[in-house]
Amino acid sequence: MKKILAGTVIGALFGCVVVPLSISLLLGIAGTIRSGLSGLWLGISGGLYYSMFFGLFFGLIPGAIIGAAITVSRMVGRQLIPTQLPPLKPTQQPVEHSQRIAFTVIGLIIGVVLALSTLTYLFTYQIGVKRSVTHTMRWVLGDGNCNDQGQIVYLVYAEFPHFYEQFCSDTLAAYLRQHTSSTVVVTFEATYDFGSLRGYHIQQIDDYPSTLPDGWTGGGGGCGDTFLPPCRSGSGTDDSPWK
Repeated sequence: MKKILAGTVIGALFGCVVVPLSISLLLGIAGTIRSGLSGLWLGISGGLYYSMFFGLFFGLIPGAIIGAAITVSRMVGRQLIPTQLPPLKPTQQPVEHSQRIAFTVIGLIIGVVLALSTLTYLFTYQIGVKRSVTHTMRWVLGDGNCNDQGQIVYLVYAEFPHFYEQFCSDTLAAYLRQHTSSTVVVTFEATYDFGSLRGYHIQQIDDYPSTLPDGWTGGGGGCGDTFLPPCRSGSGTDDSPWK
């Protein structure tokens, strides 16, 4: 077990060093080709900065898996290779040495396959998972405009009345004034990493003739405002719709 742990740690450290440095070197070469020697440092430094995330997923995890697989394969090989070997002829290669190399290669292949499978699983089912979410929302036109950028519009979550999304849009305000209902159905696209929300954006507001509503300035929460319910004793607001 100690040998497997040591192989895992060595593989993880090796991956964390090799992957970021490789990315930085490639970006440095690209910067040199594009901007001459002045772009070399910018490419390398930028590569080191942006490759920290990639070093974690493309270096640490695969490195640990490959290191563990090679260690286990070599341990299995030691159990299968006989300790007493017949005398070698001058033209023969050491059997034990060649078999150890073979088991190392086998471990490397198994480790790469497992690492690729793990990354595929993570980036398919755990990282950057997109979900379509719909909320019924009450619309409210605010007073004035957003620094001459358009009419203030609030969409308040019906099930979470202390939270809202804000817009600065004359076209959306005009659309809502003609709307026959005080509520609209809003479709969001939310992105999750390991089950936690990374972010979201609005895709559609009822039959509003735009798939990307203009003037969205983001969401917020509060209580006691003209379009929000009174504050509760204690926390003051209910759970967030994106908790």
